[in-house]
Amino acid sequence: MVNMWRKTILSGLMTNMGGIRPLLILLFILPIFTGSTYAKETVPCEIIEVSCTPKTEYASSVHYVIIHHKDERDRQRLSHLLKAHSGEQIFFETDDGSRHKGILRRLNSCFGRGIIIYLDNVRLKKKDIINVIFR
Repeated sequence: MVNMWRKTILSGLMTNMGGIRPLLILLFILPIFTGSTYAKETVPCEIIEVSCTPKTEYASSVHYVIIHHKDERDRQRLSHLLKAHSGEQIFFETDDGSRHKGILRRLNSCFGRGIIIYLDNVRLKKKDIINVIFR
């Protein structure tokens, strides 16, 4: 359905107008039809718990960290983002600049805390700071 809209809009713009104007219009219209936005929000978070080494081979590739806000000024913003994006894919950036994918869940029983479940083999420890990137 989305591809059909893209093709329809693109062909209509290219046949009715010439030059760069159609491309500029397309850049503004396309996110509306695809449901995506370019806005990202980043919040620095402190790790308060890290998954330990599992005792079974099955779970050896699944890791988690429990996070909360690093700075008091980000407390309310992180709380809002946890509620709005719980269950969604996020990215987190470590202090070496590497970026990793994870799934974020809000911890209902702990105000302002979330759990990130990820598969990458990243060395993280308690008190590390990561930048959580919400899409």
